[in-house]
Amino acid sequence: MYHTACTSRRPPLPTVLLLAALSITGCSREMPPPAALEQTWSEQAAAVVAGKVDRIVQSEMKSADDELASFTAWPQLKHLQLPQAAISDKGATALAAATNLEVLVLGETTITSIGLTALAKLQKLTRLNLARCEADDAGLAAIATLPNLESLRIGGPNLTDAGLAALQQTKTLRFLILRNAPITDAGLTHVVSLPQLSSLYLEGTKVTETGARYLSKHRPELHVHFP
Repeated sequence: MYHTACTSRRPPLPTVLLLAALSITGCSREMPPPAALEQTWSEQAAAVVAGKVDRIVQSEMKSADDELASFTAWPQLKHLQLPQAAISDKGATALAAATNLEVLVLGETTITSIGLTALAKLQKLTRLNLARCEADDAGLAAIATLPNLESLRIGGPNLTDAGLAALQQTKTLRFLILRNAPITDAGLTHVVSLPQLSSLYLEGTKVTETGARYLSKHRPELHVHFP
């Protein structure tokens, strides 16, 4: 495993702070409440409508397009976590109404660039976790226009080095996780110019040791996770 900018010894963080940091950077998997403790979608949605909460977390929900399409209390929602739900462009288009959404965590979706263009309307979004999608570089370019995006985790077979060039539009991105995408060493030339980037995680890409050394040379302060 290849790491850069991580060799200095630091005092251990308290457990709670360490887990929070790992969650933000993508070092760990999402940690939703145990499914047995979760309320149903209907119960959580009703609580949002009533103004009692501003988040919905469904760790075991297997599909969500219909639920998202019928949901009406979008302005109240700030956090949505559906890591196991199958979601397509239908669901992503419905999500565009969540104008106050700040955190969106999805899993293995079939969302294309049409869906990502819809998600690009979420101007308050700071964190987007899209473990897998069918979007291409045009979709990535749409996401790059989000003005407050700090953390992006995205993967898919249609994302290329050229798509990473669009990320240069972002001035706020601090954490970038690229997984199971045909990104190569050439794409890293776009990554090194991201001004606020502090952590880069590469999972299942075509980046080589040469690319990792390039990052170390041109951005020595960057934390790089490269298996």
